[in-house]
Amino acid sequence: MLWNQNIEHEKTINKLNKNNQLKEEDLKAKVNKVKALQFRNYRLFSMLAILIGCGIGYFWTNATAKKRLNQQKEISDHQLFSVANSEYALDWSEMKNGGNNMMTAQIIKNSPESIKIKSTFMSKIFSWAFILLGLNEFTFKVYTFILKFGIEALSILKSLELFFNMGGIFIIIGIGLRIFLSSSGIFRLDKQVLIDSKIIPFDQFLALQFITKQVHFRREHSQTFPCYELNLVLKDGKRINLLNHGVLKSIKNDAYLLKNELNIPILILENKY
Repeated sequence: MLWNQNIEHEKTINKLNKNNQLKEEDLKAKVNKVKALQFRNYRLFSMLAILIGCGIGYFWTNATAKKRLNQQKEISDHQLFSVANSEYALDWSEMKNGGNNMMTAQIIKNSPESIKIKSTFMSKIFSWAFILLGLNEFTFKVYTFILKFGIEALSILKSLELFFNMGGIFIIIGIGLRIFLSSSGIFRLDKQVLIDSKIIPFDQFLALQFITKQVHFRREHSQTFPCYELNLVLKDGKRINLLNHGVLKSIKNDAYLLKNELNIPILILENKY
């Protein structure tokens, strides 16, 4: 009899422990569900904040760019360009595939000693929008995965799977845009050198090259817009791309600044576009 009572007592204790364990698991699942819901709201709020911030930044930058363009003077072609002749055996192929119709870079004389090629804030907005949206989505997926399966289940392969399934593509596109749209370089007037990927003395400069091209957009290539390249040509025939965008007035003013400061001609193939 006593033995049977002990068995029943153990069964009761085990049942209570099992019920408590189920309650704890149920409570944990409910807490994790609430956390996931809260983080989802945070993700949506963050996404909205990123889009609003990028929109405000775009309109502000666009207004600033228009103001700068209005302040720039109109430069006639005969003031600016020289038609290339047989003296200059140049490569006239495009250095950059494609382009865009917004001002992604500008040339600024930021001091008497230097001229800088600088990416505009507008070009950075698009790349950072993709990167931040991708990071936001990737962070949400990792967080919800950890809540559901625990951090010990998050292996390197699983992290890569989450990265490429959610958010990673946006991050890669953003980095690609950042590289494609970025422009850099400093002309040191005091030291007579261009500091780019390497240091190039001014006495190696031959001319500036101005190329006009038509960029196709839309999948069926049914529409085009004009885009312009400003390249620096060296005496050994090598070229360095300085600017590549579709705002003609801005790129002409930047070319005019370099022409006067470097004392080299700006060459075109023909005296019209």
